Amino acid sequence: MDAIKLASTYFFGTEDYILSNSMIATVTFKRRIDAEKLFFSYRSLIMDNPLLQAKRVEQFEKDTFVWGRFSQEELEHFLEAEKVKLSQYFTEEEVLAQYRPTNARLPFRIYPINEYTMIFAMNHAVANGLSLVLDQEMAGILLRRTRFRAGK
Repeated sequence: MDAIKLASTYFFGTEDYILSNSMIATVTFKRRIDAEKLFFSYRSLIMDNPLLQAKRVEQFEKDTFVWGRFSQEELEHFLEAEKVKLSQYFTEEEVLAQYRPTNARLPFRIYPINEYTMIFAMNHAVANGLSLVLDQEMAGILLRRTRFRAGK
């Protein structure tokens, strides 16, 4: 087993105990976030990036797992749940308290905090297991897709 798969297995094995499996980044923007366009930008980001559709697929006969993708039906179900979340504000404490096991939601999520601040959350095992790193480039992609307007 390679080191990356071993690390992912560690995250899968401990997430229920520590009630966490996400890396988070809080980003505050200079301009107001256009809430009306946020979901459509998020949906486009997910649908255009197969890595953000990743799920763990068990291979019990081989005592291992592989990375697969959620089905279209699963994606639509998860996107509808995210649409509801993107229409409301959360506190940082609420975001940190939210835990759902891997594969129970999309691996990349956004939580609006206020008109200028969002928290980006990425499943740690997916990020490490697929060499995907949430950084300024990922935030930049989302920002380019969301047209922000000057704050009022």
